[in-house]
Amino acid sequence: MPRDGDNRALNRKHRKVHALSGVLTCGCCGGPLAITAKDRYGCSGYRAYRTYSDRRTILRKEVEDRLFIGFRTNLLNTPYLDAFTAEFQEEVNRQRSATTSGLTSKGKNLDEVTRQVDRIVDRIVNGTGSKRITSKLSELEAEQELLKVEIGQCET
Repeated sequence: MPRDGDNRALNRKHRKVHALSGVLTCGCCGGPLAITAKDRYGCSGYRAYRTYSDRRTILRKEVEDRLFIGFRTNLLNTPYLDAFTAEFQEEVNRQRSATTSGLTSKGKNLDEVTRQVDRIVDRIVNGTGSKRITSKLSELEAEQELLKVEIGQCET
């Protein structure tokens, strides 16, 4: 079978992706539910292995309608919305804290590299520098530029 650039079979690129793909599980075996017939969800475990005798399927539209009606009626109620908002805010704060600590660390590294560059430049100016010092200076200046770029990306 022909393959794409990521070495996947080409027919996989044309498969439909449904809103609940990878989310639904079978009530009998806990296996994933998948589209097993035209617009019907069924147990992948039953279909592949016949490990039990329940071959029931359900219309995709029926599952989606039930779920989305439940979202609209239940999740938009104040207690659920408040819980979601609180959890979302905690996650935002965790992400912000991680970014800030990484930014602080990069700032300290930049300060140290800048001090080392200044010391090397002073040695060269005073006539006590060598080829090794100038190569180290080149390395530190490259690291300094990289840190400045990374800090700039974190701040945006």
